[in-house]
Amino acid sequence: MSVPISDCRFFLAFADPVAFDALVKDLKFNQVWGAYTQFPCPHDPKHPELTPEQVTDLHARLSAAVKAAPEPKV
Repeated sequence: MSVPISDCRFFLAFADPVAFDALVKDLKFNQVWGAYTQFPCPHDPKHPELTPEQVTDLHARLSAAVKAAPEPKV
């Protein structure tokens, strides 16, 4: 089973360190257990989309943080 992740969490993680850390934790859990569920932003109005440059930056930061994150405890 995976931790469901909504699209808006990526938008929030871009600028909020607490949201970033929570997303890293959930991404690491999903990576370790080999399951992944992502769903569209449920909010109305929707969060704005990140620019291509922001996506590139966030992807690099998330990749490094998930790789360095400790294995989740079960």
